[in-house]
Amino acid sequence: SMKEDYERLNKLVYEILELTKLEANSGKLEFEKIPASKLAEHVSKKFTIRAAEKNISLEVIDESDGVSINCSYDYLLSAVENLVSNSLRFTPPLGYIHYRQKVEEKNLIIEISDTGIGIGPENLKLIFDKFIQIDNSAPGSLGLGLSIAKEVIEIHKGEIKAFSDLGKGSTFQ
Repeated sequence: SMKEDYERLNKLVYEILELTKLEANSGKLEFEKIPASKLAEHVSKKFTIRAAEKNISLEVIDESDGVSINCSYDYLLSAVENLVSNSLRFTPPLGYIHYRQKVEEKNLIIEISDTGIGIGPENLKLIFDKFIQIDNSAPGSLGLGLSIAKEVIEIHKGEIKAFSDLGKGSTFQ
């Protein structure tokens, strides 16, 4: 019990510090040029086994055609990981998650769709707010992950959108 409390508090402190750092240094991250395919490869390596353990089908599709992107790799990766982790957390066994990335008009588009529990329209506009948890049925969430992902994506001059049907799943783009 003490170990679980320690891990939960440690995660909370880490996420608060990360969000504060991102907000204070908005736009001042170290950027590097990397192949976009590196993101899809990482998602496949990190989450394929976890998805299989939950009896969830994970499909990773990379249509970035060898394009390189200028980004803060660690931060962008943490945003993508958060979105995929959420899909895993809220998708029941026998569901599926599709991770797809493609290039449109010189922009990398990443889309993560799942057959999870979904988000009601009244909550969809709140999910990127700090400390908001729409569903408390999945322990371990502090309500900061989507706020951090949004901040990271905006620092990369991007935007994040969420679409969802309650009971049918969600898509984050």
